[in-house]
Amino acid sequence: MRRCPTCGCELGPLESRLGCITCQVRKRVAYRNLIYPSLSLADRAVAALEQSDISLASWDIRRLVDRGREDPTHPASLTSLLGKDRRFCWAGRGMYGLYRHGLLPGARDLHDVGLFYLFASDRPLDTEELCFVIRNAGYRFTDASLMVALVRYRAPLDRDQRGRWFIDKTEPKCRDFMANLIELKAGETFDAVLGRTAEQVRAGLAEMNRRLGPAVREGSRAQSVVALGKRVLDEQGVEDDRRKSREPKAFAWPLPPSCDYFEGDTGRARRVRRRAISIVEGRPVEPYVAVIECRDRYLEACVKSYRQVVYGA
Repeated sequence: MRRCPTCGCELGPLESRLGCITCQVRKRVAYRNLIYPSLSLADRAVAALEQSDISLASWDIRRLVDRGREDPTHPASLTSLLGKDRRFCWAGRGMYGLYRHGLLPGARDLHDVGLFYLFASDRPLDTEELCFVIRNAGYRFTDASLMVALVRYRAPLDRDQRGRWFIDKTEPKCRDFMANLIELKAGETFDAVLGRTAEQVRAGLAEMNRRLGPAVREGSRAQSVVALGKRVLDEQGVEDDRRKSREPKAFAWPLPPSCDYFEGDTGRARRVRRRAISIVEGRPVEPYVAVIECRDRYLEACVKSYRQVVYGA
């Protein structure tokens, strides 16, 4: 799987081969090449997620992309975009991240995610084990919704005598079926995603055994796993509530200089800020006809401030 040549982060199959959007701009800033790439709403959302360590809710992404802007993004527009653009990886109801956050590319519901994790596992998994493994990888869901999703559509899914789930890998087109789930062809990229998912399964089971401890007897293991799953779900709920109540990093436009140009017309500062947004987002801007030193200095300060918001550079 490709990595960003600047920061080394894993890139999803549909992300740019040139690397992170934020890294591309940071390199341009370092080399004084301040011709910014043209940014769509989807690009701004990708840049916001590149600066996050975890997947985010759609409302949280919207708060980040709207910082410093006078025209807020419509929630339905962003939600639709997050679902259609395959650079974004689904992480639960209303949750999205990038491939670097440990999520599957192309998967858009629990059916796809659950089947692929079972396919990556080297042994059958109990319902509680599968829930813990997927949740440990960063997904948000309830146990009941996963069980409904697994049997929703026809798939090479079966259960053994102990009631554990597994994928029948002997079926001729099982591998192609799994590749279609994450919208990839059965090649090197698919093998890289499968290998990382298999590692996540092993890490999730090891973490579950670590939390349960060696003293759990076989007879009480099932109840302990269920209790552990509920505890992890509660921890995720607390974390989501804390993120929801926490405001994003505060942003304030720099104050305009005290001069006749800005004091005579209060709307001029707003127009300079809008021009700064257009410059940073790579939209065409007509050059000023006249040179006004205080206005040009303020525009430069606004461009630097908004660039820090969008690219962290």
